[in-house]
Amino acid sequence: MKRGLVRKGLLGVLVGAVVLSLAAGPACAEPRTLRFQVNYPGTSYGGSTMKYFAEQVEKESGGQLKVQLFFVGQILKAKEAFSALDRGMVDGLYSALIYYAGVVKEANWEWLPFTWSNAEECVDLYMNKGLLKVMQEALAQHGVRYLVPIPMGTLGFLTKFEATTMADFKGKKIRGIGTQAKIIQLLGATPVSLSPHEQYTSLQRGTIEGTIYPWYTIGTYKFHEVVDNVISPGIYSPCVIDLMMNLKVWDSLSPELKQAMTKAAETTMHWTTEKVKAWDKEGIDMAVQHKVKINKLTPAALAQFRKATLPLWEKTAQRSELSAKAVKILQDNLK
Repeated sequence: MKRGLVRKGLLGVLVGAVVLSLAAGPACAEPRTLRFQVNYPGTSYGGSTMKYFAEQVEKESGGQLKVQLFFVGQILKAKEAFSALDRGMVDGLYSALIYYAGVVKEANWEWLPFTWSNAEECVDLYMNKGLLKVMQEALAQHGVRYLVPIPMGTLGFLTKFEATTMADFKGKKIRGIGTQAKIIQLLGATPVSLSPHEQYTSLQRGTIEGTIYPWYTIGTYKFHEVVDNVISPGIYSPCVIDLMMNLKVWDSLSPELKQAMTKAAETTMHWTTEKVKAWDKEGIDMAVQHKVKINKLTPAALAQFRKATLPLWEKTAQRSELSAKAVKILQDNLK
């Protein structure tokens, strides 16, 4: 009789322990670490943006997810990062898709010139007008989950020469890749393909006479030492950097953790949307301080630029059905 009571007591203790362990499981589980490649230096605004994102992921997931950041060159070169993401060598990637336009047909439309006029309009086009769905569908074909676009400041021509018309670009050598290179060609200049970290030295040596890059780099990259002119308005106001995850890793997350990742990504997107104006002002203020001239295009000159680049919109739309859909969304917005 006593043995039966003892056995029943032990059984009750074991059942209770199991129930408690199941109930406390998620809270006691070790946090999962996601490895994100960042195709920019840790000291850049892109680097600080991803540090903010990592903080938001931990906060929104209640500590169940952590993000480990690897900045460009630490484990991967920029050109290797997208294929590494596709293969699962890294769990996430923060990069401009223009680097991978040869693989992702829909990367080019993000870099068409003069598509939106401010960060708020850009975010609205993605989140409310259909561009986010286009990118999610496009990247799913490559085993990648597109999270959000991250506005990262106005990007335009920084040059060693003064330019107020298209004629001023003729014969000049300007750094540009992907769609940027095609824009440079349509303006009568010669595109030169260089990695971001090669630009300063190339401008210093005169290997190139200009680049298309964010205004804030006049200060952060010390471009005020090697350029003499900023051309306004920017080609991209602002430019967009893409935040992505490996699709299998995304699918492995619980619905709650997917929601946490989405919230963290969108919070980061809105955070940079607020930062853009300050970053642009910082770049222009630094230009003025160091006597870098601001060349403002007249409405007639700007119209000339737009007309010259129209064939690029048509070619971009022909790259895929999704590219055509994205271009139509942009064209409808411009109307």
